[in-house]
Amino acid sequence: MKLLAFLILLFAGASSLSAAVTKNDDGYTASFADGAVKIGADGSIVSFKIGGAYFFEGYEDCPPGFFGPADMMVFGQYGSARPVTAKPYKAKKISVVGDRVTALFDEGEVVYDFAGGKMKVSITSGKDVFYYLHLRQGGLIRTPDMCMRESRYPVNNFNKAALFLGGTHNALLEFPVMGWEFALAKPGAPLTVTPRVSTDTDKKAYTRRTVSADNRREKINVYSPMDYQVFQRDCRESGVARLSGDADGYDIVRVKIAGKTFDIPVNKSTGGFYKEVRLPAGGWYQAEFSTKDFRTTVNHVGVGEVFVGAGQSNSTSSGDFQMKQTSGMVSAFEGSYWQLCNDPVMGAQDECGGGSYYPVFGDELYKRYKVPVGIVSTGFGGSRIEQWEPGADLSVMFWPERGRMYDLMMKKILWLGPGGFRALLWHQGEADAYNDPAVCYRKMVKLIQTSTEDAGWFFPWFVAKASYHNPDLPIHESIRSVHQKLWDNGIALPGPDTDVLTGDNRDMDGLGVHMSPKGLTAHGKMWAERVSEYLDKVL
Repeated sequence: MKLLAFLILLFAGASSLSAAVTKNDDGYTASFADGAVKIGADGSIVSFKIGGAYFFEGYEDCPPGFFGPADMMVFGQYGSARPVTAKPYKAKKISVVGDRVTALFDEGEVVYDFAGGKMKVSITSGKDVFYYLHLRQGGLIRTPDMCMRESRYPVNNFNKAALFLGGTHNALLEFPVMGWEFALAKPGAPLTVTPRVSTDTDKKAYTRRTVSADNRREKINVYSPMDYQVFQRDCRESGVARLSGDADGYDIVRVKIAGKTFDIPVNKSTGGFYKEVRLPAGGWYQAEFSTKDFRTTVNHVGVGEVFVGAGQSNSTSSGDFQMKQTSGMVSAFEGSYWQLCNDPVMGAQDECGGGSYYPVFGDELYKRYKVPVGIVSTGFGGSRIEQWEPGADLSVMFWPERGRMYDLMMKKILWLGPGGFRALLWHQGEADAYNDPAVCYRKMVKLIQTSTEDAGWFFPWFVAKASYHNPDLPIHESIRSVHQKLWDNGIALPGPDTDVLTGDNRDMDGLGVHMSPKGLTAHGKMWAERVSEYLDKVL
């Protein structure tokens, strides 16, 4: 059996906490001086309670913590989508030896070890696939580098901690890998949760990571959706949108969107509210949030198609003319807000101020599918494949940090969450035209596989053929062979062959490597054609 993941929940306070495991009608309970953890008969974590406050919570028929598959969407060969709802696997046998509770599943084994007042969870899979322990967060996430309005979005493995405050106690999460509302135990991603009695220092730290208490009491704060945000649909007809915010002092927030009305309970201990709702594909929808005293509106909300862009300069805004979307239905995500997708497209790591293919690409997809399109650009001009590797040394460029390029791409991917976008569009190769193709191929395979593993779900990559330098060096077969091999071996889906864009499709009167307005238009349409071929198969 293959060891896939482990999750460490470390209980440490001012005094040592000793745990006693007892059997009850519904499973097992590990009791502590200030609370208890309950393991259900199905092997799931039923509750996590400290000082009278629940720090994890379930939804619908799912418990707060459960062993199961990747959430939202799992992608198979060639990125063909098949929906998988992350529901708990059911343990067929549970046994207890001392402080250790073992839950045996058809899909694997989960061991809860409460020795020494700690809870250490080890996951062993019975199949060569990824399974996860899902912990649904109770209340709102607070992190040192995320402001209040982002607190419902993922805390990923580039952030260091999340602080939960409830009653007289708090729980500190360190080095988590997060989805939209789940902490995911997965390969190489330990998670530490430390329950503690809250001190004045803890409360001040918590307050600094949020808006002021006075502001929270005065109005409704909406964190999701943002204006012009696009949620990825999971079938042709609909997709899931996340409605969240703060309405401290109220019991219910009423949300009207797309002809539907939802009454969402407000968490008494945090003042927060959260609900996932299914909406018809389309937009822009207006979302009205109201309590008995206040009302606020988000004017542009979409359910459609979202794409992450990555690679070097022709994947960013490096063309010699700024393009604009014309449909009014294409938006871009900068990292903390959305806006209409006009060049220079927000979010690219090189912060270039020219033109990109994204506005035309989005317009073409909207013309075909009549749903909003979201763009999340993450590229960096002149970058080589090796500089996108996790842990790559970028000191030869502009940053002394290690792994910065990959990390920033993954930060946005993790923000979008499992199933939060359709595919990644990769346009890169010019900088590797003279490098060893065998090495480049291995690095690309590693990059693609690592990104999906770190994201916690399997999303497709489209890879373009891109090797053009100038009219004298228009084709470099070595790097093109890498792209072709990725296609042939099913590692990536075929993107456009942009080497055919020569002459007046290029800037500097046809002498440059970047695109002219004509080239940017053609580039966007080529990408739209490739993506449409795929969408027509999976929708």
